[in-house]
Amino acid sequence: MLCLLCKHCGSAFTAQRSTAKFCSEKCQKAHQRTTKNCKRLTPLQKLENSSFLRRLVDAVARSGTASILPQSPDQWRELYELHCKAAIFNYSLPAGQAVDIAHYCPSSKRGQFTVRNLGIWPHDVNNQFQAQAMPYGYAVSRERWSDPRQKVTSKAHARTLIIKLHGKTIEALRPTSLPLTHFVDWPPESPDSWYHLS
Repeated sequence: MLCLLCKHCGSAFTAQRSTAKFCSEKCQKAHQRTTKNCKRLTPLQKLENSSFLRRLVDAVARSGTASILPQSPDQWRELYELHCKAAIFNYSLPAGQAVDIAHYCPSSKRGQFTVRNLGIWPHDVNNQFQAQAMPYGYAVSRERWSDPRQKVTSKAHARTLIIKLHGKTIEALRPTSLPLTHFVDWPPESPDSWYHLS
């Protein structure tokens, strides 16, 4: 069995076949209605409705700058795969348990929003640490952090700037099929297993 991301709502689901595209018949029908009404969504429309973009907008708005975002296509692919793993992991957990994508070096301390500085942590642990920095992690350089072209003032401004600077790179990202072997037992036996999921 594979864990896939629904083509319509973006949530993770367990599929019987590798060719499955939707988590439910409801999503399949909704997708058919959407594509019928507006023929085909443009890549930009798909991007604007994605949970991945919402996560990016939240991170950029919280930090106040888009300089925390990845700089290379490989870093973007790694970040997208981490986002997919977290979505699939949350789907597989019992009710009341969740994981977050958390910073080792928080954005308030110039922490990057790249895989080098992020991990998948239990939600409760992430809340306990809040803005504390780990003894490892990666920060954005002071020069990049203070670049006025990267500054944002609101979520709407963050969304516009992300699409302007990185829209084409993000549009090219595709969901991957991640086998269930990427998961650890819950609750984890040691803190090491919290962020060594792959």
